Amino acid sequence: MTSQAKMATGMFLAFNGYVLAEMTDISEPPLAVEKVDSTSHDSPCKITIPGQLSYGDMTYTVNFVNDVTQAALETMATARTTGMWQVIFPPAFASLSYQVPGFVSGIKKKTPLKSNPASRDFTVTPTGGITPIITAGPTLTTPYMIVEDQVPNIFTMSPALSGTTYQYTCTSKQASTSITVTPTAASGTIYVAGNQTASGVASTAIPYSLAQYPTGSILTVFVLVTGTNVTPSVYEIQITRGTS
Repeated sequence: MTSQAKMATGMFLAFNGYVLAEMTDISEPPLAVEKVDSTSHDSPCKITIPGQLSYGDMTYTVNFVNDVTQAALETMATARTTGMWQVIFPPAFASLSYQVPGFVSGIKKKTPLKSNPASRDFTVTPTGGITPIITAGPTLTTPYMIVEDQVPNIFTMSPALSGTTYQYTCTSKQASTSITVTPTAASGTIYVAGNQTASGVASTAIPYSLAQYPTGSILTVFVLVTGTNVTPSVYEIQITRGTS
C-alpha cells in the first residue's frame, strides 16, 4: 500500500483555493530577459537591448495525499486548465510567498520501494508574471474549527486549537464514513478541501470510507483562509482512523 507522508516543511502548493499538498522540494521559476538586436546600419557595432521578461517552468515535489485533489491534477493537465498557483511559505517566512498564473505541464509519480513516503513532482508553466504576496492574510478565529463525522462524533484536536497553530492531528471512530469541518474566521474566504465554506457552517462532507482509509491510515484535510493579494493561512489536519 502506498504510504502517505507525515507533516514536514510547512510549505504548501495551492491552486484556485485547493491546497494540493505540503512541499518537500521546490525549483524556483528561472527568470530570463529577452535579448533584442537593435543594431542599425549606422551602428558602430552590434547593439543589444533588454526586451521582455519571461519565467521558465517551475517544479514542485509534494507529499502524496490520498484524496481526489491530487488525482484531479491529471484531469487539469489533460484539460489544459490554467489558473492561479500559490506557493505558500510558513508564517515566519511569509514574505517569500508568491503567486503566478500557469498550467500543469508535467506530472511525475514517485512510488517508494521501502517505507519512505510517496511523492509527486508537478511542473507548472507560467502564463504570466510572478506576484509576491507578502501581506499576512486572515486566520481562523475562536472557536476556530470543529472536525466531526456523520453521527456526529466531534474529534479532539491536538494541539489545542489556535489561529496561529497550523498543524493538527486527531483520531476518528472506526465506523466514521464522512468528515466535515466547520471553520470560523472573522474575515476572508475559507476553503475546506478545496470547497469554499462559509464561516460557522459545516463544509461539504468529505468521503471517508473504510476501504479507502483502513484502520490506522491517515486522511489529510487542508483548511485555507485567504483574501485579496495576501498570504493565505493554511491549516493541515491529519485524521487517523481509530480502532473503536
